[in-house]
Amino acid sequence: MGRGGVLFLFLLGACQSAPEPVPTRDEMRAKLKDPRGLLEVFQKLVRTEQHAVAWEFCLAVDPVTKEKVIGKEAYQLAMTNELVRPVLPRLLTGLEAHAVDEKGGKMRLCNPEFGVSRDFEIRLFLRRLWTFAFTPEDLDYFRDRALAWVRKQVEMAGHRHHVYPPDWKYSKVLPQCGCKKHG
Repeated sequence: MGRGGVLFLFLLGACQSAPEPVPTRDEMRAKLKDPRGLLEVFQKLVRTEQHAVAWEFCLAVDPVTKEKVIGKEAYQLAMTNELVRPVLPRLLTGLEAHAVDEKGGKMRLCNPEFGVSRDFEIRLFLRRLWTFAFTPEDLDYFRDRALAWVRKQVEMAGHRHHVYPPDWKYSKVLPQCGCKKHG
């Protein structure tokens, strides 16, 4: 390989961003003491594709059965579903907590780009760590919102599928979230 090729590879490597570090277990536990920290930890684990860790730390245990509300296999299959795998991380990492009701055990998560504006159940685990009580229906909801987003992009592109440049402005499924806190 000539000098130009080596220089190109060096510049290519320099332009790529360093991978996001995975939070340590102690960092996650510290953040999960606050319900808003729950969303932050969950999103970081989704970005770094740490689905098993997200399931272990961020998803609730049923108080009656002492089992996770959603099984590990069902969660990982939903997160890696081929239909939505390219866009589901964008949906989940774009969620914003617009309201947190600790006493009622609810967190309003919104992402108008995908048409998400809904209350999700949150629970305290061992009276100190917040978790999402996502159900299979919640995972189906996220999948359906991701598919609606894909359909919206295809519709806006004249019913053609495209590969968009990184700075492309995608069309929102909703003009603003349902709680109208942000647009």
